[in-house]
Amino acid sequence: MPKTVKMDAEMQAFVNDVLESIQQAKRGERRVHHVTLTVAAQARDKVGVSQSAFSKLLGVSLRTLQEREQGLRQPSGAAQSLIRVAQAHPEVLRVLREPVSTKGCTTQPTRCFGCLRGLGGVVRPAR
Repeated sequence: MPKTVKMDAEMQAFVNDVLESIQQAKRGERRVHHVTLTVAAQARDKVGVSQSAFSKLLGVSLRTLQEREQGLRQPSGAAQSLIRVAQAHPEVLRVLREPVSTKGCTTQPTRCFGCLRGLGGVVRPAR
């Protein structure tokens, strides 16, 4: 003879929910969850990099970026500006990921933007 177990209402509701989920799975029914990405997550997606790489580009720790993507933390004003740039012009952050080459540079590398691929060889005026 099977032993009966007394359950409180909360446990009974949980068991019923699990049984219903199993029956839905057997019938081939699926639940669809829609997730809205945070601004930080959208920007990282547009740049096309990992969380680790994006956190380095932004100059923040990986954990800080994760908290921003989860909506647990809001970026500062400067970080918000950089995230807006990443969303509008992801190619700018992609260029920053590329190694700097001083090959063929006639000025000091710290004064020449021409060494960065894709920026058209713009040189800053000397101060």
